[in-house]
Amino acid sequence: MREAARRAIAIGLPFNRFITIHWERAGVTDPLGATGHYLKQAGNWIKVNGGRFAWAYVREGGDDPGQHVHILAHVSPGLTAGYNARQRGWLKACGAAWRKRVILTHPVGWSAHHALGGGDDYAANLAGVLDYVLKGADHRAREAHGVKWSKPGGVVIGKRAGRSQNLGA
Repeated sequence: MREAARRAIAIGLPFNRFITIHWERAGVTDPLGATGHYLKQAGNWIKVNGGRFAWAYVREGGDDPGQHVHILAHVSPGLTAGYNARQRGWLKACGAAWRKRVILTHPVGWSAHHALGGGDDYAANLAGVLDYVLKGADHRAREAHGVKWSKPGGVVIGKRAGRSQNLGA
């Protein structure tokens, strides 16, 4: 995740959205497939509207809140409002039932534009989000990367993390 964030900044697509989707709360039985479908729909919409998209995700499990995914993404700032308005439809297309608190989405930093300017404030906000999404890493990895949060990531069947092709292998 940290390498994906560095690469996103290097190619001019800094993460400016932090999205959490609670698949279990939405009644989705294939969270990995639903995550891929959501990202494909979002990417297609962004491309059609002239934007560029980059993302990385970490899946978590456990009894509370159940299977969910944390996504860090770059959404072209001029497309943020349209992106946010379409998320509910994309979730329904993934088989998700619409319920309160199924999806939470926030800017990384003060706004979608904030990431483009970089600086210490953006770096601090990004570091805080990365610490949070990496909280489930094992003790040695958290220690090696200076991750302050610690909470078990729960049982996840299949791929736990991924990133878009434009951020490297």
